[in-house]
Amino acid sequence: MRLARGVEVILSVGVSQPFQKTGEAVERHWLQVNNFHLQDNPVWRA
Repeated sequence: MRLARGVEVILSVGVSQPFQKTGEAVERHWLQVNNFHLQDNPVWRA
């Protein structure tokens, strides 16, 4: 496994759509990991 060999990971992150809890005035976003790429081959190809 490449992770076990110590290949570094590049994370693709983003934020979710805003949501609001019932009874609160503040909108919130989740920070989410959308994908990860291994540094030795960061581009996925079909």
